[in-house]
Amino acid sequence: YINGSCLLEIRSKVDGLEEVLLDLQGLEVANVIVDGNLVDFDYNSPLLKIDLDSPMNTDDTFLVNVLYSGYPETAVWGGFYFTGDYAFNFIT
Repeated sequence: YINGSCLLEIRSKVDGLEEVLLDLQGLEVANVIVDGNLVDFDYNSPLLKIDLDSPMNTDDTFLVNVLYSGYPETAVWGGFYFTGDYAFNFIT
């Protein structure tokens, strides 16, 4: 079982960006925070859809913080693994 957060600095490549799509396989999402504000999101593993409060334009930057927890899935390619006191991501 893990819990953590991922902080991303994102730069829009288009005018009118209203949502961000991220991959997150099999974990639970507690909250999503954009520029310090809680925002709505929809999570249907592996796709996390984050709604932005206001549209972003080309070259606008913003911070997205995803708070998550759960039991990571392992897979033939990629995945999350535990061994002894260590946890790691492995890509073959």
